[in-house]
Amino acid sequence: MKCTTLLQRLEGVSLRCLAIGCALLLCVIQFFYLSEHLNKCTQKSVTSDSHFPSLAGDRGRSRTSESSAIAGNLKGQWHVQDLWESYDCQKILFDSGDLPIPLPSDWAYLRAAYYGVMGSSIGNEVMPNGHLANIEGLTGLTALQSPGRGRGLFATVAYKKGDRIKSLSDEIYSGYFNTGQQYRDYLLALPRNLACEVTRWSYTLEELGEPKYIMLDLGFQSLTNNSPSPNAEHVPPNAEGAWAESGVALKDISPGDEILVDYTKYEAHAWSSMGLGKWKGQTMGLERGSPQNSNYSEDLSEEEILGDEWLMNDLWELRGCRNVIYESGDLPIPSLSDWMFLRGAYAANSGLSELNEIFPDGDISATAFVVDVEVKQRPGAGRGVFAKQDIAEGTVIQYGSPYAQFYNPSRYRSFLLNLPSSLSCSVMIWAYTERDEEGEVYVGLDMGLTTLLNNSDRANVRDIKDITVTIRDIKEGGELVVSYREFEKERLWESIGFGNWEQIFKTK
Repeated sequence: MKCTTLLQRLEGVSLRCLAIGCALLLCVIQFFYLSEHLNKCTQKSVTSDSHFPSLAGDRGRSRTSESSAIAGNLKGQWHVQDLWESYDCQKILFDSGDLPIPLPSDWAYLRAAYYGVMGSSIGNEVMPNGHLANIEGLTGLTALQSPGRGRGLFATVAYKKGDRIKSLSDEIYSGYFNTGQQYRDYLLALPRNLACEVTRWSYTLEELGEPKYIMLDLGFQSLTNNSPSPNAEHVPPNAEGAWAESGVALKDISPGDEILVDYTKYEAHAWSSMGLGKWKGQTMGLERGSPQNSNYSEDLSEEEILGDEWLMNDLWELRGCRNVIYESGDLPIPSLSDWMFLRGAYAANSGLSELNEIFPDGDISATAFVVDVEVKQRPGAGRGVFAKQDIAEGTVIQYGSPYAQFYNPSRYRSFLLNLPSSLSCSVMIWAYTERDEEGEVYVGLDMGLTTLLNNSDRANVRDIKDITVTIRDIKEGGELVVSYREFEKERLWESIGFGNWEQIFKTK
């Protein structure tokens, strides 16, 4: 009896010890998991993406604040400071480690966005005929991290006092904004990180004592750092609007020396006069720490809402594309500026080399059509392409097309996220999947007028290799139509991780 009781007691003690041991083990596992999770969180950087912020996928989704007049939405005549605080630019630019050196394709995006916002007339004035070239690199300079200053430009050759610095003169495109609203529109067309960058790269100019321009160098020149003892000068327009000799060495410069200019010679401090508030321009944010009045909560970005492997329908729903495409009246006819923006976004996403394959001479304003056509609204079918001349059967109407290919699904996702909502919705219904000659699947997208050709079982236009030809006579005023079955022969969206998009889209 005593032996049985002892055994029962020992069994009870063993069970209690086993329970306590399991509990301790669970605590250790949980502690280890939390430690690893916290370690990952603290190591994550806003600018950890290996690419420039133009690929961040965050197109200005701002933070909200109950105490902020902007309430997370920059509306009306907002000031630059409002955007700075709403986008938390202090954290993005100064509290998250070194920013990456921009790539040539990033400047292509910046320039194409300027073209898209300002229109082709001003865009062509800054970049004649939409030419985005001269951004492959720098001549006599290189962009590097400058300790204590961020990124900067450094000489790779020697300059004597008075020498012209080619990359601060001949290879520069300077965009300008005549009004504060133009500048607002441009900032809102950029991803959040890049918008923060632009607010510090920009400066104001006066003409005859009156506020006249907001200026922005659309290239590596924007990385030139400030010094009260400059060794170079990049002179903006004089009072008559003429450009003086620019990019001049003020003293001898040796290879490895940083190129420094005096910001005070540029900034006219006319931000308030332009309706953009008391902005400090290039000096803003140099102090470490968060900006004042930053007690706002954070909205989730689209990337955080969607996750990594989102399906096409997820973005369609998030951006309200059904309303944009079908319930808001006729969609506007894309302008040359719109095509420029789309092509620049492709360059930023896939690299300038990819864009140069489509536009070998760097002129991304090319239409490719060799016959006279126009885009008009067609009742019940939306936008369409119509002949402005009689076109006989067998006529080549275009040689090649501004045509994008996305073999990497993540690149296509990034491309869509970096487009304005209305344009991304259009792109989703324009794009299609296809197999190349090796059988590899890609997403195809025409980035020009051919993407507006409507579908018909009696097509009068067909692609044959790298040309587009008519397969029927088309009278003046007649619509050019294609058979979509020539493009999307298989249902391939699901095979590359976007869900059964074709079936979903047909039910919309």
